[in-house]
Amino acid sequence: MKKRMDKNPDANPQRIGIMLPREFLKDLEKDKKFTLEQMLMEATRWIPSFASKQQRYKVSDEVNERTVRFYIGRGLIDKPIGREGRKAIFSYKHVLQLLTVKFLQSNYIPLKKIADIMAGFKSADLLSLLLGERPLPLALPGLVWNPDSPAASELGHGRRKRFQIHEKLELRVDEGFDILGEDVDVKKIFTRIMQVLAGTSTGRRSAQDPMIRYACFDDLDWDDASPAHPLRDRREAVVALVTEGGLVPRGNPDKLEPARASRFLRYSIENIEDLKSGEFESIDRGWDRKYVNDDPDRLLPLDVMRDLEKEHGFSRLHPYYYTTTGAGTPADVARKIGKELAAELKTQGVSAVLLTST
Repeated sequence: MKKRMDKNPDANPQRIGIMLPREFLKDLEKDKKFTLEQMLMEATRWIPSFASKQQRYKVSDEVNERTVRFYIGRGLIDKPIGREGRKAIFSYKHVLQLLTVKFLQSNYIPLKKIADIMAGFKSADLLSLLLGERPLPLALPGLVWNPDSPAASELGHGRRKRFQIHEKLELRVDEGFDILGEDVDVKKIFTRIMQVLAGTSTGRRSAQDPMIRYACFDDLDWDDASPAHPLRDRREAVVALVTEGGLVPRGNPDKLEPARASRFLRYSIENIEDLKSGEFESIDRGWDRKYVNDDPDRLLPLDVMRDLEKEHGFSRLHPYYYTTTGAGTPADVARKIGKELAAELKTQGVSAVLLTST
């Protein structure tokens, strides 16, 4: 394996791009172990063959060392099988796992669900999925597709697929319907489903309950977030300043992590008109902090907000600002920080936030 991979890979007639995916995977199985560099080279070359381009989002065609560390940490691929000297050693299964993760991502399956799928898959399972010999795992656990679609005349529409979600709940979907279409409001659809289900629950919440009418979907894996509704009257708004640029009092007295943050901090800005150099600084490791440390208002525009407050551009500025760091912070931790911060701001009566990011 080492002699072949140290050479230009395209010089090997058995590893050139004209190979079919099946031939490639079968040929690759002969190699029992791979260094990280070898595994990444093989996976990157063949990801485009297995992970088709999405219509609305893009799955990266490349994987690197950082990707592998992230996938291992999330349970998407196995840990290395061992080490040779200072190099981690991977197996044929690891290559299949990388390709499968990208394949499932390209079919809009979120990483949390992919981790559940990968947990029970052996090499043979991964291979059959990549070669199309196994049906695509559904994104929702327990969801069963009933292939016996009703006739068109039965419903007065085109053919529909039937999904058994629960023993007493079935979902029928027109074959031509695309949930990711530009004209589809996904949140409105899920809210309406919750309204219907709530209306069938005798003695339980009414479909008119505000908790149902404005359903929260924090546990769903959205790729983006809808913007908040505009303020009804900004002159009555209480505005808070929030930054993920790691702005803290000089010396970082509360030891906020400069990278991979696990929390947020709050600091009083009551009776402070602007942030002075030498009194506040950024400790975030993800960017050049020189200009912010020369003038902290560049990152947290307290001076401008005080002017607007005096001009009655809004009701008042919240007496605390909130800070964390974004460099290297995992998405799930950032989501947790965001939820905790939002909950506190709501209890403090804050109606709007100016969030600065670096």
